[in-house]
Amino acid sequence: MKKIVLLLFLIPNICFAQRERTIDSLIDQAKKSFFSDYNKTIALSSRAIKLSRISKNFAKEATAYNIKGLGHQFKGELDSALASLQRAQVLAAKVNDPLLSGKISGSLGSTFFRLGKYDKSLYYGFEGLKFMEKARDTSGIARLMADIANSFIMQKLYNKAIEYLMRAIVLAQKANENAATGNFYNSLGVTYNNMSRLSEAEAAFQKALKIFKANNNIKGQLSTIVNVSELNNLLKRPVSIPDLMNGEKIAIQLEDKQRLGEIYNLLSQEYRRRGNTVEALKYIELSIKYEESAKDIDNLIGALKEQSFLYSDTKLFEKAYETRMRISVLQDSLYNTKVLRQLHETEVKYETEKKQRQIELLNKQSTIQGLEINNKELLLNNQSLTLRETRQHLRSKNLEAKAKGQQVVLLNKENTIQKLSIASRNQTIGVIAGLFLLAAMFSGLFYSRTKLKQKALLQAQMLAQQETLTRAVIEAEEKERQRIASDLHDGVGQLFSAVKMNMNGLFDRIEIKREEDRFLVEKTMALVDESCKEVRSISHQMMPNNILLRSGISSDVKSFIEKLDSESLKVNLEANGFKDRIESNVEVVLYRVIQESVNNVIKHAKATQLDIILSRTGDGINVLIKDNGVGFNLADRSSFDGIGLGNIETRIEYLKGKVVYNSAPGKGTQVNVSVPI
Repeated sequence: MKKIVLLLFLIPNICFAQRERTIDSLIDQAKKSFFSDYNKTIALSSRAIKLSRISKNFAKEATAYNIKGLGHQFKGELDSALASLQRAQVLAAKVNDPLLSGKISGSLGSTFFRLGKYDKSLYYGFEGLKFMEKARDTSGIARLMADIANSFIMQKLYNKAIEYLMRAIVLAQKANENAATGNFYNSLGVTYNNMSRLSEAEAAFQKALKIFKANNNIKGQLSTIVNVSELNNLLKRPVSIPDLMNGEKIAIQLEDKQRLGEIYNLLSQEYRRRGNTVEALKYIELSIKYEESAKDIDNLIGALKEQSFLYSDTKLFEKAYETRMRISVLQDSLYNTKVLRQLHETEVKYETEKKQRQIELLNKQSTIQGLEINNKELLLNNQSLTLRETRQHLRSKNLEAKAKGQQVVLLNKENTIQKLSIASRNQTIGVIAGLFLLAAMFSGLFYSRTKLKQKALLQAQMLAQQETLTRAVIEAEEKERQRIASDLHDGVGQLFSAVKMNMNGLFDRIEIKREEDRFLVEKTMALVDESCKEVRSISHQMMPNNILLRSGISSDVKSFIEKLDSESLKVNLEANGFKDRIESNVEVVLYRVIQESVNNVIKHAKATQLDIILSRTGDGINVLIKDNGVGFNLADRSSFDGIGLGNIETRIEYLKGKVVYNSAPGKGTQVNVSVPI
């Protein structure tokens, strides 16, 4: 028996460890396929994300999202890349890992670079550099310096670019990062090329190509082939058509539409130089097709210019004119796009600052509420101290009264001894003393009674204030529920809808050949649908006020119960006496109490049967909630320490009602709620 118990205890840990190993394996495979098969990279990282979410391992989930974002980036799916990388950034912030945050910032920077947003690319580059320096990661520092240099290149700050690239090359060589060193030499060649230092550019490109071939880095080879061909064009030297054909194969393998467009443009220019206009026209049309698909306006304009030259050479002047008109339209569109992008960034910045101010205001309100609660506790403590002082005062008065009585007895004895000689005098003294004692006792009792009345009045005022504060807290909670539900429905729900639409569009454009891939697609879409339903369900559960105002509590509870899984929990509802409506706040509070009780049954009771009886009489409303679950020990006060039971008691006290629990282990639980009306 002990072995069985031990095995049952170890099974969850074994499953957890196995899942963690599977996640690590998926991430490693995704990294290895990164330079050869982007689709495989995205599929593997998506599986790792799903498993990491089950394990609640934020660090590995962020790593998988980062790899997935890079896969989308190199496929040219930049919007999908940004969505994955921004999710990775949120997760990385939870684990406080500077190395992971540095990698994700670098990935965001490179994505904005490909979008042509070089200011944002520089921002994330320097942010990532801070994280990498904090983590003391030499390779990461080198890569981010190179990314920063590439942004400087696009901003024509060539000397700054060379400075950062030289530092990156030294760090990469020190860390034996050959692939990174090749990329940095490639960027250095581009910089020298832009500065018209062509011999230095050629030397840098050759070093890069040698490193890429030695490490079988086909993506690096593709980039260098394009750069060398463009350099030969500038030097008016023949471009190697076999090299470009090899680059075409690599670009097709990597599904890099942007590079394909550049290669076909270079082939067209070389064939035009050699006088073969037929081949030149064929390749320039392919270049235009892929540049349009990649949405690279700058490269598309360059391809259209080459096509215009070819039409002019073949005396197709009308087509040459149409092409130039299209170039003009695209140039205007590119300018308008840049202006709109700047306006959008300004608007986003304004909205962000506005939301930050709202957050600060909410924080201040929370602080004020905390202070009010503390003030209430202090008032209650003061009340308790005042009651103690009153009791002590009464005890003191009783002692004084006893002392006075003893004095009277003593005087009577003395009077008896001396009554023959001073009878009249003793009688006078006794009467005066008795009157004095009675007056003192009456005064003390009157004073005590007056003080008790004042204390009772103060206590009543404090109870009224406590009721007001409780009402405010409940109203604030309902407003917060409504706000959260609205945000879930309008924010997260809309995002899920957008994700579903984008994924449908993506899967419609991609031909899925393998059965397991199709199964994965269907499963992913099912998860998205389920997520949308879950968000909608949560938002509706959190904001029932509008429904209550229309239907009444019995109808709304029935609607809530109908959403539960009737196979796992059978719920019976009986409602009597609710033909006339009751106050809205009473309906809302009772609905929340029933909702919390049902949720407790679902979470903790392991019940199969749940009975709910609502009845309204002339005296008030009674609610009976009874289940056949595992029950709990009423003598164990820790069972009442949870937030749910505390909320139930607070809400019922607000309505001046009572809640009584009747339960025992193995005998289910019964909750009786009575509220006067």
